[in-house]
Amino acid sequence: MDGLKAPQTLCLDSNNLSKTWKTWRDEFQLYVGLTVAADDEEKKVTLFRYLVGESGRELLDTLMGDTAQADWKVKDMIEKFDNYCSPTVNETVERYKFFTRNQGSSESIDGYVTELKLLAKTCNFGTLRDSLIRDRIVCGINNTSMRERLLRERAMTLDACIQLCRAAELSRENCKAIAGPTVEEVHAVHGASRHQQKDTDNTVECKFCGRTHERSKQKCPAFGKKCKKCGKENHFAAKCKARPDMRKKKTVHNVTECESEYEDILCVKDETQSENVNTVDSNKAKDTKLFADVKLDETKSVLVMYNSSKVKPLGKCKVKLRNPRNQKLYQLEFQVVDRDCTVPLIGKRASEAMKLIKVHYENIMAIDSIVTKEEDTKGQWTLEQIKTDFADVFTGDGCLEGEYRMEVDTSVKPVQLPKRRVPVAMMKPLKEELQDLERRGIITPVDCSTDWISSMVVVQKQSGKPRVCIDPKPLNKALKRSHFPLATIEDVLPDMSKAKVFTVCDVKSGFWHVRLAEESSYLTTFSTPFGRYRWLRMPMGISPAPEVFQRKLTQALDGLPGLYIIADDVLITGQGESQESAVRDHDTKLRQFLERCKLKNIKLNPEKFKLRQSECTYIGHRLTANGLKVDPDKVRAIEQMPRPTDVKAVQRLLGMANYLAKFCPHLSDQCEVLRQLTHKDTEWEWTEQHENAFVKLKETIADAPVLKYYSPEDDLVVQCDASDTGLGAALMQTEESVPLSLFHSRKTSPAACTLLILVQKDVYGEPGMSVDDKQQKETLRPHEMPNRPWAKVGVDLFQFDNKDYHVTVDYYSNYWEIDFMPDTKSTTVIKKLKAHFARYGIPNTVVSDNGPQYSSQEFKRFSQLWEFEHKTSSPGFPQSNGKAESAVKTAKRLLYKAKASGQDPYLALLDHRNTPSQGLDTSPAQRLLSRRTRALLPLKASLLQPKVIQAEQALHNNQRRQCAYYNRSTRDLIPLKAGDSVRVQPFQPHTNWRLGTVKKRIDSRSYEVEMESGAVLRRNRRHLRQAHEAPQTVPTDIETVNPQVDQTNPVQTQTNPQTTSEMPLTTRSGRVVHKPQRYKDFVT
Repeated sequence: MDGLKAPQTLCLDSNNLSKTWKTWRDEFQLYVGLTVAADDEEKKVTLFRYLVGESGRELLDTLMGDTAQADWKVKDMIEKFDNYCSPTVNETVERYKFFTRNQGSSESIDGYVTELKLLAKTCNFGTLRDSLIRDRIVCGINNTSMRERLLRERAMTLDACIQLCRAAELSRENCKAIAGPTVEEVHAVHGASRHQQKDTDNTVECKFCGRTHERSKQKCPAFGKKCKKCGKENHFAAKCKARPDMRKKKTVHNVTECESEYEDILCVKDETQSENVNTVDSNKAKDTKLFADVKLDETKSVLVMYNSSKVKPLGKCKVKLRNPRNQKLYQLEFQVVDRDCTVPLIGKRASEAMKLIKVHYENIMAIDSIVTKEEDTKGQWTLEQIKTDFADVFTGDGCLEGEYRMEVDTSVKPVQLPKRRVPVAMMKPLKEELQDLERRGIITPVDCSTDWISSMVVVQKQSGKPRVCIDPKPLNKALKRSHFPLATIEDVLPDMSKAKVFTVCDVKSGFWHVRLAEESSYLTTFSTPFGRYRWLRMPMGISPAPEVFQRKLTQALDGLPGLYIIADDVLITGQGESQESAVRDHDTKLRQFLERCKLKNIKLNPEKFKLRQSECTYIGHRLTANGLKVDPDKVRAIEQMPRPTDVKAVQRLLGMANYLAKFCPHLSDQCEVLRQLTHKDTEWEWTEQHENAFVKLKETIADAPVLKYYSPEDDLVVQCDASDTGLGAALMQTEESVPLSLFHSRKTSPAACTLLILVQKDVYGEPGMSVDDKQQKETLRPHEMPNRPWAKVGVDLFQFDNKDYHVTVDYYSNYWEIDFMPDTKSTTVIKKLKAHFARYGIPNTVVSDNGPQYSSQEFKRFSQLWEFEHKTSSPGFPQSNGKAESAVKTAKRLLYKAKASGQDPYLALLDHRNTPSQGLDTSPAQRLLSRRTRALLPLKASLLQPKVIQAEQALHNNQRRQCAYYNRSTRDLIPLKAGDSVRVQPFQPHTNWRLGTVKKRIDSRSYEVEMESGAVLRRNRRHLRQAHEAPQTVPTDIETVNPQVDQTNPVQTQTNPQTTSEMPLTTRSGRVVHKPQRYKDFVT
């Protein structure tokens, strides 16, 4: 056993790690079984660690974890490596591989059967294994006649199937041996040949067509054809003897270049056979269809044919071709299309690269267009001219002036992160990318020790190349920001009102334009599988990078007119009253910009250079000469979004819609139904209502209007509205008497929307309208919050659709009842209230206005009999009964929507009572009844069980929050004292304020005022203004508070008796009451 060869070191970088490990494991077990005693576990472990290699030992230490090395067992170590190297088997995928495995064109039947048996091991076929392998052989073999022979067999076993296939394969090989070698078919290139040989005496080189054929005009291909040179018939232009007319214009065929790099086309079919095409080896299929077995890669190219038609390829593939002249192999990339092509086409670039042809470009002349003298004076640049005149601006890596020195917070401890594992397939491209960055001076290797080491992040670009980044999360905690204002699209839009031409440029590798200082460069050290590197230019990902780059780029381009910079995107506009003046203005600005880029060593990306466009996409918006549009790509993304299936999908949809909110009026109302699905306590269920809202939202975004650019010369108009779901506003300007929108805004903050119950939602204003103290905003003083449900209720009457209704609302739970009123008499109101009080209990307090239904004697007796306190609000001040007014507003809206949609209003009322209030987690029904009520929406039975809700603290907090928000810019009016002269605001419009005297103060803002006529009125402080003149008649019954008299220095006061005439009896409105004469038949 001394000469026994040990297994080689395990290669963990293998493309097929699972197979490599299994092979190495089997060799190791055989080697250990022959060289190590069965009970010598320590030697087995040592031998395993030695043979697995350095990388394997590092991996082994990680896999074994905290297990002491003395306790390691070879069995456990092999099991750990099995789990690591062998991926989890996906049965569906393995069966897909089995059922799609076909026999290769040159694969033997034994090799094919072996592969099928290996694939079947991971398919878990069970007892069906042999029959399924047999079926796969029948369907997958490449011999059609043999397949027909097998299908005629009945009850054929797997062994019988294999034997028949072997016999057919052997017989086919024997037939080939007997027949001898086959002659390869050569397809000649049809074209003019300089050296042709005459075959026989009856063939001659034709003077009409230039080819060799029999001496017969019917055999001449030029017979009946028209010459393209002279226009005559029966000969080709190559043999035309006419002298060229120098006075005629020559026709030049101009071939325009396609933007795509791909020129090669290849066709696809089923069956393959070996042939030669134009003496270039290829694998050609029967019926001119090629490469059936070649694996196609995805392609984004679109091929443009000679007739301008477009063809979308099926994919692309790389094929090796041999040049018969020099016998060299070339690998070309072909675009594969599904067309009936006879031969594969090789493009001009590939033909030149393989040296099949040589093009003399100096002899090719073409006229692109005829430019008149008038057009030539315009001097408009083309993109090709710009790239030629400023070639150095579009090539290489740029670098701005100065260095960036990072500021570090020394209190943050440095972090050294280990390298991250990179997929094996990315190792080679990554190494090439690092070498390229090092060659360009972007990074450099690090050999010394550094305090900071970040991890490398590799991202694959669209081109397939790796993009090297770092993960600077720990480093960003230590870096100090370099504060600089970053421009936004809102900063650019006001200057676009006269723009008609746009050019968008992209700064190539923007952050790499900033050179790092030496000491700052070591902070960006990152680890790779090939060692440590540090950035010489500012890398992507560090927190100060956007502001530093924005500051340096702004300073470099400072002073250029019509230039706008956001991140690395530069916008150049042309403004003018006409299109010609706008183009001239644009070209002047563009030339100044390119010259500045050349001076400051700023490099632009030629692939993203959009020149002189009437519309352009800039920072997610579509800029046009007529206004701001929605980016079509974003609209298309929302239109193609599938129906949401969970809360996350709804949140993504709402996030994308919110980005386009400025274009969409009434967006909050349309999204409210979908937004309810995102609440924590809402169970997921997608109903027809959500589907309608989803479709409506897509339609709104698809039909988004064009927004006008702001113009300082035009007047501004603000339209605002509010609802229970949000606040909305539209900023508008008038152009030619037509109002155009500038901006749409809305807010759905629960706290802000809750305040709408307490304040007015509509404000009207015009230019020149002055707002004085008569509109003074006083502090909010809400009613005292009751400590239990139905302790305090508010009542009010309202009309809807020419019908009277009565609403009763609980101040604690905000639960309200609505009753239809056949009339508005006090007895009818009392009857409705008795029904509610019998159902929910008698409240302590009932708040109402001063309507005749509530100020009558019947209602007073009702309050005394049922023992509740009746409070009324100040006349003309319904805000003091705001709870009832809010309930009326909600009831009207509910009845209106139910009528418009044809739904049952009682179901709408039920849903309203079960909906949680804004700012709270409970519904009105939960706060009043301590349970949810069953509705048509599905609900778990457990949620319908009674549960006492302690909402008092939440209600207090909500009320306190509302008051704090509302009272930020308020001020109370100066309180009045008894005896103050005041002016009282009349309820009738266009009526003068009347003079009166404060009689007494009822509460904090309500006063009794005696008028000059003797009438006593109750008014809120808002309706009273202090007057400097005294009323003509001073009331004698003014209630005052006697101040304390200083006993040490008493003041002598004298009261002059005066005679007052008897005051006439008046009504509350001031009308004098005249008693009927029939009541004056008694003596007092």
